[in-house]
Amino acid sequence: MTINDVFEKIKETILKFGEPLPVLIVEGTKDGVVIPLQDLPGRDTSERVSSLRNYGAEMACERPVGQLQKVFLINQAWASRPKGGKLPTLPPSQDPQRQEVLLIVELDVSSTKQQSVAFELVRDKTGQLTLMQPLMEDGKIIKPDEVYSPLLPAFVQGYSIISR
Repeated sequence: MTINDVFEKIKETILKFGEPLPVLIVEGTKDGVVIPLQDLPGRDTSERVSSLRNYGAEMACERPVGQLQKVFLINQAWASRPKGGKLPTLPPSQDPQRQEVLLIVELDVSSTKQQSVAFELVRDKTGQLTLMQPLMEDGKIIKPDEVYSPLLPAFVQGYSIISR
């Protein structure tokens, strides 16, 4: 499964039900599972890392999927774009020109490589989500970027400790 596969899989659900919840999609050698992250802590990274480690351990106990292959984190976020070749000076949440995006981060467990891509969330005047589309820059779709986040490795660590 790729980031684009994940996007297509969840797009209809999000458009139908509205607000995207944070979600993990986990692929293993025996099974795959979707985990809604309804109580994921807010902005504190250490709390989020701890929470994802716990989700991994719980999943290993309650719904093992075999050896982990890929883990995807889907989350709503704000994004800011460089203006005039300069990076934004405000955090995206405070930027008046910010864009609402759906961020998908993928961890390939065997290589430990992570990549992410953002999709623009478009709302109508009433605030209803009406469209999800790839972010564009200079008329081209922005390709996935290699990133590092401690969140998905924490999930894998929690899962691995229990499933040994």
